[in-house]
Amino acid sequence: MIISTIDYANRKHWLTYPTRTPAETDIFYFLPTGYTAGPEDPFFCDTQHPEMQSKAKSHLQYKASLFEDVGNLYIPYYEQMSIDSLQKTTTDDHMQSLFVEHTYMSMVAALEYYLKTENLRRPFILAAHSQGSLLLLMLLSQYMKDKPQVLDRMVCAYAIGFSVTEDYLQQNPHLKFATGETDTGCIISYNTEMKGYDGPNLTVFENSIAINPVNWRLDDRYASNSESLGSRIPVFHPSGELKEVLELPHYADAQIDLKRGTVRCSTADPYLCFRKDREAHFPLGVLHSIDLNLYYYDLKENARKRAAHFLKRSN
Repeated sequence: MIISTIDYANRKHWLTYPTRTPAETDIFYFLPTGYTAGPEDPFFCDTQHPEMQSKAKSHLQYKASLFEDVGNLYIPYYEQMSIDSLQKTTTDDHMQSLFVEHTYMSMVAALEYYLKTENLRRPFILAAHSQGSLLLLMLLSQYMKDKPQVLDRMVCAYAIGFSVTEDYLQQNPHLKFATGETDTGCIISYNTEMKGYDGPNLTVFENSIAINPVNWRLDDRYASNSESLGSRIPVFHPSGELKEVLELPHYADAQIDLKRGTVRCSTADPYLCFRKDREAHFPLGVLHSIDLNLYYYDLKENARKRAAHFLKRSN
């Protein structure tokens, strides 16, 4: 059995690690890709990689921060794969093995350390974006399958920015997808695209399903931007440094495209998240980088509601 060599008892391997746990619920968060590999760089980075850590801190500031008021927030660093390497795991057995051995197992090690030393049987929310959501879905499918006593304490799992498919759910009968606003023990997932976009999207697969993050429905009933609680959108300088964070009440509408399995937004400016240097991965119209931002306050309120519902049911 492969075991990660990272010692998560050392706080240097954590972006956030609460010294006090006043909330009744914990949040364990899986970071998205923050590592870019050059031609001579390794396929994955270690937990101390400067670029990865810098991007992780920015991600916390304007994305993962939505969970800070919901519970005690734990965010580990892990051995991330670069996006180009990650794409190769679908066709290259060696790359797939490296991903499991380093990236996946480092996250398993972090979760096990948290569960054994910190959780103390509190209810917990699992949350993630992008590569983090891929890892989360793997963990739910593999690690949680044999640990029903742990899964029973999971309030829910926000696997945003990576497809949950009908096939995945059929292969994992111990898991279920959300059906509404307050159900628990479930997966919440969606990928955001502009209305009318029909091009490639790295994170969207055949038979994907999604939940509307404004009205929390699985059908294609339209949710206007007036129904949304608001967005929190980062704006960057051309150099890549953060310029400002826009607080935009009632900004993003949402409607599920049942055929494509994504959430369509018609009110957002697609250029807010478009970068020419990332066009090959995320073309104009794919709103991947602001999946969380567009529905920041909707997600925050929803996490509170699900946690409260879980605690009420448990008491």
